[in-house]
Amino acid sequence: MLTYISKDYLTNRNGIYYFQRRIPMDVRNHYNSHAIACSLKTRSRRIALRAASSLSMQLEEYWMTLRINQPLMPPCDAMLICL
Repeated sequence: MLTYISKDYLTNRNGIYYFQRRIPMDVRNHYNSHAIACSLKTRSRRIALRAASSLSMQLEEYWMTLRINQPLMPPCDAMLICL
C-alpha cells in the first residue's frame, strides 16, 4: 500500500523502491499524466537515493529546456510511466 511520498521522491512497495514525482503545472501540457513513476528495481535505499537524485536532476534539466522552448531529447529512464 502506498501512502507516503518522501521529499526524495522515493516510495517503497513490497521492498522495491520506486521513483515518483509530480509534473509541474507549467510543463504538464507536454505529458499525458500528472506524475512520472517508475521502478528503480532495487531493494537498497542507498542505491535508490542515488538513482532518484539522478532522475530528478535529469527531469529538472529537461523541464528547463521545455520552459525556454528549446526541447532536447527527454531522459529515457525518467520518461517511463509505470502503472
